Formats: sequence, structure tokens, C-alpha cells
Amino acid sequence: MKTILTVLFLSLNIAVFSVGDVLAQTKTFSWENPACAMEGKYDSQKYTEKQLKDTWELVSSTGAIPLFTQTSVFKYEDIGKLSVEDLDTEYRTVSNKVKNLEVVKDPYWQRLKKAKIRETDEFYKLKRLSMQSYKTPSVLRKYEGASFCKDFYVEPLVKGGEYLRATWLKVNMDSRQQNSGPGRMKRKFDMENARRDWEKFARVEVMNFGWGNCANKTIPYVENDGSAEMRFRKLFISVKEECDEP
Repeated sequence: MKTILTVLFLSLNIAVFSVGDVLAQTKTFSWENPACAMEGKYDSQKYTEKQLKDTWELVSSTGAIPLFTQTSVFKYEDIGKLSVEDLDTEYRTVSNKVKNLEVVKDPYWQRLKKAKIRETDEFYKLKRLSMQSYKTPSVLRKYEGASFCKDFYVEPLVKGGEYLRATWLKVNMDSRQQNSGPGRMKRKFDMENARRDWEKFARVEVMNFGWGNCANKTIPYVENDGSAEMRFRKLFISVKEECDEP
């Protein structure tokens, strides 16, 4: 009988220790999206709080442009306000931040991090050359991507004159088809086209709505389709959320 009681006592101790151990390694982490505040319980032996924080920061960055420095203008007179130095500074800051994110050690999150780094790099390369091209259009020839866009828009920007005017007309007519006030756009174009300094209006419009729109489509943006956030929630044992009323 004594042997049986000893075995039962040891078994009870092991059970209590196991439950306590599980509770000790279960921690909570809180995060928010625009609509809800979440609190999740996670196994601290699988992930650290920093890994979860950095992984959520990566998730939050999907669907957002990587850099916010102004890189385009709508008035020729504002070209002088553009600052390549400001763009360079922001790029270094953002790039280093993304590269140093300590995301959860899983192939999915590693791939997402690499995709965000690539998006940031390609966005920066395009915007930097585009900023410079307002004054020196030939720098766009150095851009390694968007070959179709280069063929269609870069040479008119470089050569200017009637070649640029014809491209400007094409860009403006394409814009009219997508605008609710095509007549207004035509009148504005006709007025600017009749001016002696018409070329400055042409350059801005072809840069923004010709080259800019076209080349921007070639950037490998990381889309926000909700899958990354769903994957993040699966890192937790359980999740409680409080959402704003619609």
C-alpha cells in the first residue's frame, strides 16, 4: 500500500509541475489594426515578444508605400523643392529598419521580409531617378526596369520639341477617357499648348501620368490581401479582439 501511495504522490507532483510549466511559458501580446484591438496568448518558448512585435510591424507595412518623401510635382515651378538628399536619408532609415526586423523564424515570414526589402529598393531606385529626370530627363535611360515605359516616354522627354508635344497629347487624351470632366481637361490642355512655354506643362504631365504611372506598375509591391494578418493570428494559442462598431 505504501508503494502505491508513493507512486500516486509522484504522479501528482509531475502533473502539477507540467501544468505550472505550461502556464509559465504562456504569455500575452497586444496589437492593433485600424478596426480592432487584439490580445493573444502565445507560447514564449516558440517566439519572443520582439519577434512578434517585429513580425506585426512587417505585416502592418504591407499595402503601404515604402517611402513618403515627395518625389513628384504638379507644377513646374515646384521642381526645385524636390530633395534627393531627403529621399536618400529616408531610404537609408527605412531600409535599415526593415532589414533589422527580427521576424518569427519561419520561411513564410522570411520571404515576406525579403519581398518588403525588394519593394523598398525598387521603389527608391525608380523615384530617385524620376526626381532627377525633371531637370535631366536622360537619367531615365539608366533605369534597369520598365523597358516598355522607357521606349514610350523617355525619348520624348529627352528630345523635347514636337516629339514631346505628340506624346503629351496622347497622355492627355488617355487621361480624359478616365476623367469625369474630359471637356475641362481638353480646354486646359489647349490653353497650355498655346503658350510659348508649353513644354514645361508637357514635361510635368508626361512625367507624372505617362512615365510615372507606367513605371510604377512594374514595382513589385507587397499587396495587403489579408493573408499575412491571418497568418499572424495563427501564431497564437488564442486571440481576443475588441472592434469598433461599424
